[in-house]
Amino acid sequence: MKIEVRTARLVRPELQERGYASFLTVYWDLDLDMMTYSFHDNFTPKEWSEKDREAFFTPDFMRRVWFLAPLKFMEEIRSPEEFYLRPHLFREKFPQDRRIEISVDLEERIRAQEEAGCLVFTSAVQA
Repeated sequence: MKIEVRTARLVRPELQERGYASFLTVYWDLDLDMMTYSFHDNFTPKEWSEKDREAFFTPDFMRRVWFLAPLKFMEEIRSPEEFYLRPHLFREKFPQDRRIEISVDLEERIRAQEEAGCLVFTSAVQA
């Protein structure tokens, strides 16, 4: 099972629920206890002409991951919970769709992390 957590802000209020932008996404693989991060910025709405669409929305252009404008903004991490700690599991959410089962070792590392306030990579539990 993998957990995905995003930090997002409403950057375009006029778009209502479609105006949120995700700045940081944490992906946590519970089997491996491995986290990866994805950072995003440069949220600039643009009206695309038909000529733009033909030029930019092609497989070749998209594969190259070209940016139309320089990245200008840095996301601010406001607390350890947003970045450096393992995300919360929220075991009670969506019980009909998921059942979270983790190893005793990982359970101990999570407990130690919450107690220490920083990531803990080892535990007293022996496999």
